[in-house]
Amino acid sequence: MKLGVRVRWTLCVLPMFLAHEALAEEGSMATAGDYIVQGEQMLRVGNQLGAAFKFERALERDPKNINAYVKLAHAYTEMGNTYAVYFSKAESTYARMAALAGKENLEYRKGWAKLSLAQWNVDGAIAIYDELAAEHPDSCEYLMLLSEAQRLKGLQIQEAEGRDASISQLDVAEKTVRKAMETC
Repeated sequence: MKLGVRVRWTLCVLPMFLAHEALAEEGSMATAGDYIVQGEQMLRVGNQLGAAFKFERALERDPKNINAYVKLAHAYTEMGNTYAVYFSKAESTYARMAALAGKENLEYRKGWAKLSLAQWNVDGAIAIYDELAAEHPDSCEYLMLLSEAQRLKGLQIQEAEGRDASISQLDVAEKTVRKAMETC
């Protein structure tokens, strides 16, 4: 009877073990692009920590992959909304990216603005989006991001100083939205 149990156990467990080993081997052959795709899938379902792990694996495969830095910093920024310690990880990831691509890199600047907003540094985000909108006057994206940051600034002022103080900032945001609508 014991022999029958062992045989069945072996027949059930061995295929799972072999499949796990095959996946481990397959993982060792994964490219940076493979890890980025896996990380993006994890981000879509809200698993920022798992995504960050995949983006880190991508950077181990290709330490100069700017896309992996952008995605990793984005994941850290999202996690920073829950645990502020991840904001510093996002900052250091952007710093490594800037060392490779330069601070004028478009993805770096957009990411830094998003991080600034996540940290409630609305003025910093407005400055970046304003520059991007001026550099790319035909881009609806930058005008919309700028208007959203301006709207947040108006709400920030409203909360700090009272309703009347924020009206001018909200008017600025509304004008930016109108400009974006005309452009698009």
